[in-house]
Amino acid sequence: MAHAATSEQESQTHHRGGSALSQPRSTKSPTELQIDRVYRQVGNKQSHHVVVLEQTFTNSADDIWQALTTPESLGVWLEPVDIISQEKRRFRTGKTGTEGTVEIFDAPRLLQVSWENGSQIGELQISITQTEAGSSLTLRHRVPADEHWDTYGAGATGVGWDGAFLALHAYLSGRAATVRERMAALEGSEEGNRFIEDSSKAWEAAQVKAGDDEATARSQAERTQAFYRGEEAPNQA
Repeated sequence: MAHAATSEQESQTHHRGGSALSQPRSTKSPTELQIDRVYRQVGNKQSHHVVVLEQTFTNSADDIWQALTTPESLGVWLEPVDIISQEKRRFRTGKTGTEGTVEIFDAPRLLQVSWENGSQIGELQISITQTEAGSSLTLRHRVPADEHWDTYGAGATGVGWDGAFLALHAYLSGRAATVRERMAALEGSEEGNRFIEDSSKAWEAAQVKAGDDEATARSQAERTQAFYRGEEAPNQA
């Protein structure tokens, strides 16, 4: 499985006969670099689909776990999270209203929760493993095979998580104070729209690699781009 380069590796250009210090730095924008950092995969079953994102961070597993599981951290890079019931392990996100139940909480290795957004009931599994480059974070989001998927494909879920991973990378890179401001500035901007387009195309490619029809995946990616740019109303499954 391919892994993304670490932040240290991204700052160096290696080729035969040259020193990294003498080579120009990457001209890619932060959002373009983030697209390259993430490995994406799509799994298809008769009853559901699985959207997978994987990224390697230089942070420790404990630091990543804290960012993923404490309301204070989640409120910075994802969205506010409220505990509905401590006894039943229920939570609700403050912006999208997604609710869920914590099913597995094995710190700092595995987190699994139900992910309930209106009539869409899925499952979110997040695992952290140590690698030579740092800590590998893998997110698997299982969603139902329904009209919503038929309309937008993997991008409906994947583009949203790409944005979340962009914010998480900034948070874990020591830029927590500016994460919200940076993400807000991207909305509607040229760079933000390009990020949506690049992410949608990356998920289109992942669908085709998983065996989906190319024309269908392309149409779904185009509808996903329009939705995230505010040009198309969301499909209600």
